Amino acid sequence: MIKKFLTSNYVYVGIGAFIGANLRYAIGLYVKMTPLSHYPFHFDTLFANMLGSFIAGILAGFFVFLSHRRVRILRHMRLLWMTGLCGGLTTFSTFSSNSLSLLLSSDYKMIALGVLNVIANVSLSLLCFFLSYKIFRILTSYREGSKE
Repeated sequence: MIKKFLTSNYVYVGIGAFIGANLRYAIGLYVKMTPLSHYPFHFDTLFANMLGSFIAGILAGFFVFLSHRRVRILRHMRLLWMTGLCGGLTTFSTFSSNSLSLLLSSDYKMIALGVLNVIANVSLSLLCFFLSYKIFRILTSYREGSKE
């Protein structure tokens, strides 16, 4: 029974989520030590979402790279890194809460920050994922070409 639990998907997701959540917490602590903490904009959530998206893009590229070489990707590795680490690092609930608190303000500057928060988190996270995925694909294509 213990062996079955230790090899279950929950353990892999949990380990990855533990790492991701602690990394996200560390980012928050770091941002609080910088001048960025004096602004009402939630830079910690933005940076965590951007980093998580960047890591997810690299991992997606890596998994595609392996699958093109007919390397079997263990389901546990996807669960550990993509679902666990990236899921624990990025946070849609905090992003939603931060955005809504700004958007429901009666101060137009705070409402504008809320709109900026939505635009920045979505567009920069997508951009980070796209760029890291493309960079990984370019680097692995370059390496392949140099071996031939």
